[in-house]
Amino acid sequence: MANANDALNAFLNTFTEEQLNTVFPVGLRTPGATIARLAKYHGAGFADTDSLIQYISQHRNDPDWAAGRGHKRAALIPFIAIVAHASAATGRRAVSDRMRIMITTQFPREYCVELVRLMRLAFDVELDWRKDGAREVIRVPAEVAADADIQRWCLIEWPNRR
Repeated sequence: MANANDALNAFLNTFTEEQLNTVFPVGLRTPGATIARLAKYHGAGFADTDSLIQYISQHRNDPDWAAGRGHKRAALIPFIAIVAHASAATGRRAVSDRMRIMITTQFPREYCVELVRLMRLAFDVELDWRKDGAREVIRVPAEVAADADIQRWCLIEWPNRR
């Protein structure tokens, strides 16, 4: 049995990181990756709170943006978290248990501070996006385009799980 285990381990150790990521793509959950998703599905940041609310209202009940839909949903939820932070900070709306979890564990204040900072920058540098299959060029802030992790991540196609 030891020889069989050794043989299996030897085989398993031959898989490259690229091969593993092809089957199990690593999600990138940074503010910069959120900005790349936003650039792909919306085009740019938000000029004001009205445009942010319009974006959320337009997509939150759209089946293509539903939970389990990958990048579209991941381009939406962090911005809902910003509104949840606004509710908590201003006291203008009661904060539900789900909202509290969202702003304390999933998208804490530091994440949203960075996300808002990035979304206010010019979306003026090209970045290759292949997550949906075909190569596309999206425009993101220079800081996002310069991030090597985001560059690599944008090139890994996400499996279609629909």
